[in-house]
Amino acid sequence: MRVIATGFLIQSDLVLTNRHVIAEIYKDHQVKSHHDHWYVRFTYPGGQGGWSETVKRIRNLFAFVHPAGGGELDVGLLSFVRKPGEMEECHPVEFDQLDSIVAGNDIAICGFPYGNQLLVNAQLGLHRVGSVVHQGIVSAVSPFDTVDKRLIATFLTDLNSAAGMSGSPVFLPSSGRVIGLHYAGAEGTLGYAIPLDQKRVEGWISFYNRVMDDPKVIHELKIRPGGDIVDPKNA
Repeated sequence: MRVIATGFLIQSDLVLTNRHVIAEIYKDHQVKSHHDHWYVRFTYPGGQGGWSETVKRIRNLFAFVHPAGGGELDVGLLSFVRKPGEMEECHPVEFDQLDSIVAGNDIAICGFPYGNQLLVNAQLGLHRVGSVVHQGIVSAVSPFDTVDKRLIATFLTDLNSAAGMSGSPVFLPSSGRVIGLHYAGAEGTLGYAIPLDQKRVEGWISFYNRVMDDPKVIHELKIRPGGDIVDPKNA
């Protein structure tokens, strides 16, 4: 088993992660002509207390990109097949408002630092199966503090960051509501996250569904600096 990254449920059969995570799976797909050996593992509250785990084979890969030379939006989606009655205690995350992204606000992150090294690296002197939680604060927003909340491109955190944390949810400890998608870090002590709220994520899901119905729609994609998708039909 090799754990490469983290993701979280945003719809009954859809996981949000990073574009560069999707790219790594796709790179392997190009060599083997399939990605049948790639899975997502879900950990969620069990019906009788404790925790339950379910493993699902990845069905589709999807990544967002700015088509007009604006660079890549480090956001990707993984879909899987969920049969009726399965994973009934596993629900999509809830999102808070972008107004919660203020320097000094308490936040937390949940992911898989160093992938599966906690499981297989005996030199650490411990073994851990499952995700790890870190707590910290919002350090700053980019490009500057007074920018319109919907135009915040990135927010910085003091959360410990390591390979395998890509795609982790950044959330408010007080409510569990998600406000960001962790996508990178510097020197293990500074994290970068894409701001999230329900409107933004619903826009990504809507566009994904449209592309699944008609791949030509991909050429109509327009993304504002903060990540909101502009529907050309309503723009």
